[in-house]
This record gives sequence, structure tokens and C-alpha cells, in this order.
Amino acid sequence: MAITLKSRKKSAFFQVLTYISYAIISVVILYVIAEISVKSAVFFKMASWNTSEWIGFSQLIVYIIAALIAAITIYTNIKTSRERATLDMILNDHNDHSFQKSKRIVFEFARKIEKDPRHSSVMIELFLPPPSESASTNSIIQAFKKRENEELKEREKEISELKDAFLLVMNRHEFYATGINSGLLDETIFKRANCNTFIKIWDAFSSTVIAIRKSEGKETIYKDLEILAVKWKIDPLIE
Repeated sequence: MAITLKSRKKSAFFQVLTYISYAIISVVILYVIAEISVKSAVFFKMASWNTSEWIGFSQLIVYIIAALIAAITIYTNIKTSRERATLDMILNDHNDHSFQKSKRIVFEFARKIEKDPRHSSVMIELFLPPPSESASTNSIIQAFKKRENEELKEREKEISELKDAFLLVMNRHEFYATGINSGLLDETIFKRANCNTFIKIWDAFSSTVIAIRKSEGKETIYKDLEILAVKWKIDPLIE
């Protein structure tokens, strides 16, 4: 959670920096356009220019070059900062042991869904309001492969762990997708590191997300994740 808040602060800082930079560049460009408009009136009468006019024209050229250099420098700095923030976020996730554990749980269940799509009903029932508590509990437990010597409490713990892991993984990837779709994170770097992960998550749990949306009455739940996963599925990484 601390990593997520830290990443959000970095993203907000870069966004503010971007707006300020664009404002400065816009002012410079407007000034240059105004100068060009004034000078263009006498541009074809250069032979009659006096010293002050030549100095003014030279300054105009300098302003144009300075504006271009400033724009390129600011763009490069923002791009570098965005790439560095993206790499930091990826490295922090690799060092987040609770998140890595949750990913293992979720992807293990995703493999079950891939082998037998009927397992997706288990995840859906975890989030839908049950008709009755006992009926819901029996339905969910029956969806798992029964083990003769396994206690009921152990099964309930497994179910609770799966739900918590699912929420952590989905919320974290939704946050990433929001950052990428809004331009706060570098899509190229993140795609190279997580393209298959996003696609597998959406393929395995899209039916669960749709059920949650219907239950909550909100079509925006995990929408950024869906947009990015579908986009990358259409245009995957090329070897």
C-alpha cells in the first residue's frame, strides 16, 4: 500500500511538471509567433533594415532555437522520469512478497480456469450476494476438488485467501492500467514486462469482473485494465 501511495505521488508530481512545462512552452511559442508576425511585414525589405532591426531579427532566431531546445529538453526529461518511475514500480513489485504470493495464488487458479472454465463460477460466487449463507458456502466448497482428510475450516481459509489475493492483484493491475492509459507510466516498458500477465488475468477473470459490475451496478469497475488487456491482446509483443 505504501508503494502504491508513493507511486501515486510520483505520478502526480510528473503530471504537474508536465502541465507547467507545456504552459511555459506555449507562452514562448505565442511570443515567437507574435514576433514573426511583426517581422514578416518587413521581411522582404531586408536591404533597408537598420542595425536595430537586424538585432531584433537575430534575437527572433535565437528565441526560436531556444524554444526548440527547451521543448526537446523538457520532453526528454519528462520521458526519462516517466521511464524511471515505471522501472521503479516494476522493481518494487518484485520485492513486494505479499503481492508476489497473491499473484501465485491467482495465477494458479487461472490455470485451473484455463483447463476447466467451470472453475470461473467459483470466483463469481465469491463476489455475488448469495441467496443464503449456507447455500453459498456449500456451492463454493463443492466447486473445489474435495479432499477426504481436509477440514471445513481449512477450505474456508483457502477460499478467503483466494478472494483477498484476487482483489489485491486486480486492484494493483487496475492502478497500473490507469497510469498507462493516462500517460503517467511508460507503456512500452511496462508492456515488455507485463503484457502476458495482463492478457492472462483478463482472459481468466473477465467473467468475474462482468458479474461484479452487474452486482454493483458500475460498468467502470476494472475498466482501465480491460481496455489495456484488450489493446495488448490485439497488438501483442513481437519476438
